[in-house]
Amino acid sequence: MRPHPARARPLFLVATVVVVMGLCCTFCALPPRQTIRVPPRVLSLTDDAEVFDQAATARVNSALLDLKARLAIDFAVLIVASTAGVPIEDYTREVYILWGMDEAVRSYSLRGAVLLVVAPEDNKWYVGYSDNLQRDLPRDLGLKLWEQAKGPAEAKLADRIETFVKLLSEQLVQTRGVP
Repeated sequence: MRPHPARARPLFLVATVVVVMGLCCTFCALPPRQTIRVPPRVLSLTDDAEVFDQAATARVNSALLDLKARLAIDFAVLIVASTAGVPIEDYTREVYILWGMDEAVRSYSLRGAVLLVVAPEDNKWYVGYSDNLQRDLPRDLGLKLWEQAKGPAEAKLADRIETFVKLLSEQLVQTRGVP
């Protein structure tokens, strides 16, 4: 036998309040979102871990600014010593947003954006790019180019990053058909 509708409403109301209170307690018990320290952007190469010397910094910045002028693609490189426990993919996504790279692409002032984040102490790296570059840069291309940029065992990290930037830039020029 079903309860009378007038009697069922208070029971439903009590159950709803209990569920909502349970959810509130669950969300209150979650740890606060970890704050990510993102250094301010310096031109196209931001070397917070001091991996590059001045000459290499100038070369990489010049190459990236040239790519931006030729293809309207913002290619930024961030080198941080460590992501402080934040997964590199999440860190890259946060930097991409905080540096406004997503806004520039959405406003059509740029045709695309690429962000390479390297954390030497964590032995991690990640390359993220805007959705409109998906067909030009297949998902596994970053890994292939990173391995290709490895060079000899004694090669410095700065040389590897510089080679990676060169290879990825060449790929973009080739797929976009710009001389």
